[in-house]
Amino acid sequence: MALAEDATLTLSGPAGPLSCALLAGEQPLLQGARGSGLPFAPLCEGRLYLRNKVSGSRSSLERMTDFLRDYVWGGEEIVRFVRDAFYRDRYAAFPELLEGEA
Repeated sequence: MALAEDATLTLSGPAGPLSCALLAGEQPLLQGARGSGLPFAPLCEGRLYLRNKVSGSRSSLERMTDFLRDYVWGGEEIVRFVRDAFYRDRYAAFPELLEGEA
């Protein structure tokens, strides 16, 4: 990835290099992505995403899981792994032991 002085971004990847003029033209890519209202707006043919601030009652964790499920190959498996590995006991109820028990 390289950013030129004229805000042209060059991305390299398996599909070959791709140049994106982020601020050029009548409707710049960044301006369009910012005004899209999407939490994660695609740029450069979906190779890059702009994270926009959005209002609402969903948490950052919920937004991220939705993004993974919708846009990342195998995203559901990633969400399941993280849930099972890191949040397994988050809502578990642990009874308090009374003195003399155990």
